Amino acid sequence: MPLLTINEICEHYKISRKTVERWMHRGLPVVKLNANNGSVRIEEYQLEKWLSGLNAEKIGDRIRWHEYELKHQISYDLASCQSNKNTFIQLVDECKLIYPHDYYIKLENGKEILISIQCSDGKTFRSQEFVDSQIESFIRQLHQENRKPYLLILDIDLGNADEEYTLHFDVTRFINKVVIKSQYILEFDIISYLQAFK
Repeated sequence: MPLLTINEICEHYKISRKTVERWMHRGLPVVKLNANNGSVRIEEYQLEKWLSGLNAEKIGDRIRWHEYELKHQISYDLASCQSNKNTFIQLVDECKLIYPHDYYIKLENGKEILISIQCSDGKTFRSQEFVDSQIESFIRQLHQENRKPYLLILDIDLGNADEEYTLHFDVTRFINKVVIKSQYILEFDIISYLQAFK
């Protein structure tokens, strides 16, 4: 089996080193060449097997895979940020203990952010109202309880979005939506969005 370096994979697939490192962190098998200097290689077979999950045939499998990929990346980025002593993130709840969303984040400045992840074909988003009535009523209810969290909806586009990210993002709004083209999930940086709320 041919062994590939991280640089070879990055060059061949036109992806960043950070993306390959995230894959390794998530379980892409590696071969350690020397324990002292940390050199690793990836078997071509293992890489192809890993990538096959990114291109699952059934739409249900694709949705689950892309949602998993984005959630895993966000969890990794949040954990990395929280390990920094100068972090602006006070609390992260991924267990849905506080709200029934994928993530609840409380910042140092007291702002609360809910993150929901969903998938669509891209056309659905363009043809309907920006926010549906259920989300609006949920936010209204929270405001009546004197809680004013921000809601960030991350919509994974399984269709053919024109751009890498389609943004409808304004920190002055309580509800924002970001459409992420499925090919760019691993390049998405949640921390940059959270920093906008600082």
